[in-house]
Amino acid sequence: MAIGWSGSSGGVGEAYRKFLLIDVEAGINKYKSLYENISEQQVEARKFYQKAITGLGKLKQEMIKDLEGRV
Repeated sequence: MAIGWSGSSGGVGEAYRKFLLIDVEAGINKYKSLYENISEQQVEARKFYQKAITGLGKLKQEMIKDLEGRV
């Protein structure tokens, strides 16, 4: 699918990077939703979700920098 979408095998890597970026964004949204819907008494779970959101946010920024650097 990526080969047909990119038009050449040279664009496959970029296509996969974009797909991975979409997956990271979906993960951020998932953990934000979980964090917002969990009770404040579940302190450990809330800490875990917050760490996941922060870590995925940093990964997303690095991925965006990488994609911009390849243009």
